[in-house]
Amino acid sequence: MKRIRFIFSILLIFFAFAAFGAFSEDCDHAWSYTNNGESGHTASCPLCSQTRTDAHNLTYSKKSATCLSPAEISYACTLCSYTYSYTEGEKNPDHAWSEYVSVRKATCRESGIQSRTCRDCGQVESAEIAQLEHNYGDWKQYDEKWHIRYCKTCDWAYKGSHRLNDGEIIVKPTESQLGLVKYTCRVCSDTFENIMRIDGAIYAKEAEDVLGNGTKYLIAATGNEEDAGSHEIVLTSGASIDLRPTNESEFCVYASSATGNYAGICAESGETAIDVIPKADFETTDLEFLLIRKNASAVLRIFNASGALEIGDLDGARVIIAQHKNTDGTVCTLLMRLMEKRETIEGEAEIHISKGSVLKISNQNSKYTFTLPENSKKIASLTFKYNRSSGKITVSPRNHENNANGTSVHILEGIEFLQTAKNTKTAETTVHLTNEHGSWRLRASFPAGYTLETPLFHPDGTYVHKPIRYLMDEKALGALMLIDPMPCEPETQEESAVLTMPEAPSVTPTPTSAPAAAPSPAPTSAPEIEKPVFAPVSAPEANLLTDEPVSLLRNDKKAFAPGEYPEIIVQFDSMYFFISYAEDKDSPKVTSIKLVEQGASFKIQTGYSLPSEFSLSAGTTSVTISAQIKTANGKNTEISLGTYNISP
Repeated sequence: MKRIRFIFSILLIFFAFAAFGAFSEDCDHAWSYTNNGESGHTASCPLCSQTRTDAHNLTYSKKSATCLSPAEISYACTLCSYTYSYTEGEKNPDHAWSEYVSVRKATCRESGIQSRTCRDCGQVESAEIAQLEHNYGDWKQYDEKWHIRYCKTCDWAYKGSHRLNDGEIIVKPTESQLGLVKYTCRVCSDTFENIMRIDGAIYAKEAEDVLGNGTKYLIAATGNEEDAGSHEIVLTSGASIDLRPTNESEFCVYASSATGNYAGICAESGETAIDVIPKADFETTDLEFLLIRKNASAVLRIFNASGALEIGDLDGARVIIAQHKNTDGTVCTLLMRLMEKRETIEGEAEIHISKGSVLKISNQNSKYTFTLPENSKKIASLTFKYNRSSGKITVSPRNHENNANGTSVHILEGIEFLQTAKNTKTAETTVHLTNEHGSWRLRASFPAGYTLETPLFHPDGTYVHKPIRYLMDEKALGALMLIDPMPCEPETQEESAVLTMPEAPSVTPTPTSAPAAAPSPAPTSAPEIEKPVFAPVSAPEANLLTDEPVSLLRNDKKAFAPGEYPEIIVQFDSMYFFISYAEDKDSPKVTSIKLVEQGASFKIQTGYSLPSEFSLSAGTTSVTISAQIKTANGKNTEISLGTYNISP
């Protein structure tokens, strides 16, 4: 019996295993996977409880580098939760910019704005859309002073003073009767009439003593309603002056009773706008007087690159006003006063930088006041006093920091340098001319890159009329080389006399920074870096530059020299560039150094003498340096001093 039970048990177990094997082979596995780390994963079937260990089934993906992070390489198992990733390379130096989107449309009244956004970091960059041009219609007569035209798009009105032809004699003048002449505006075809005297001169009133000094003038044109006339006057110098009354102003234009030439302007009331158009650049437009009545004012605009207006009878002085528009759009204005006294002639001058060019002269309590644009900044000044009998002259230059660092003053006879003073607040000497019938002038140069000149004076202090120029930058000086060459400054041993410098500094001044609005921005120091002390090196000790960019670490100390001009040396030390050249009589004269920074911002730094030192701004990644030089044959040229990539 026991034997039969044992055999039955064995058969039961056999049939159970057989049944399980048959079920397992027929199971539709529903595998689930458990991540075991790098070694693989475990597959389990909950239906039949079968398990096994497999390697990961990996896929590959790569996320490109952005401005926030470098490229990222990723691997992931398609069956379990296993992933693995790592970064490769550096961040992308460029943003992933979207297309520009218009923020404000450009019109003929204002410029537009467009912006784009980095898809990775969200940084927004804006750019200006140029203002559209007005679409003007035809000129039409407005009144006896003006004609007008309107923009077809925005109805903007633009007024202009009439431009009259030579006139047609309607009634011929006789000894006993004034004639009548009719003028036609060349622009709007409107017609005007004025009286004509028998001598051919056209005036509105008899001569009168306007200034109270015994000299009589005739009114040639007027702003009064009953005295209609042209508001454009043409001087014998070829220059023209347009008068535009504003705010119900009244003015009169006077002519010399002796010559009939226009001689002065009297602003009677309100604010009179005066547009000065010299015949050519660097020439002076002369006006005998500008008389401004009490509580009246005049607004001046000088329409040329570097012209000047010279006016007498302003507080008993002669005033010279010159303007020059810089390449960056700012305007440099010179105000110079010349006071001629019995024993001396005294002068003072100031140079201002501003974004606008309009200069206002007002008369408050019988005192003339000059008002520059609100954003103007004084960058230089000069005063001098000359004794007529002794020839003694005292000169005091100042830069924008009200000291004499970087300034130089020369006394010239013609184009020859007689005496020179540098870096001094006050200099005194006696003017000695080689030709007793010659003339002299002062030329002052300032670290911001501007040069001014006084008018010409004879040894006895007599003022020489209509000097060539008063104010210009280095580029303008170069343009005048043919008519007035600028010689190199004389060697120390060749100077026959040097201006005494009682307040000269005992040490060599460090380069001074230019004001923010000036055309040559000053270097900004990186405060976290200790400023190195440079010792000029010679060309053999410097690496010769090639056309390829040079890679520098921020803490490098290296020196380079351009192959064509090995006497010029560029040194780099901890974010500072120092540029100098070996003393060699055959070396070209370096007139300026330009350093262009790119990186976190774009900035141009300029130096006007060697040695020059520049400190880089934080975030600068690339620097390009060039030099303006004057070769032995007198030609001006620009050479590259290398491109430098700055790495962390």
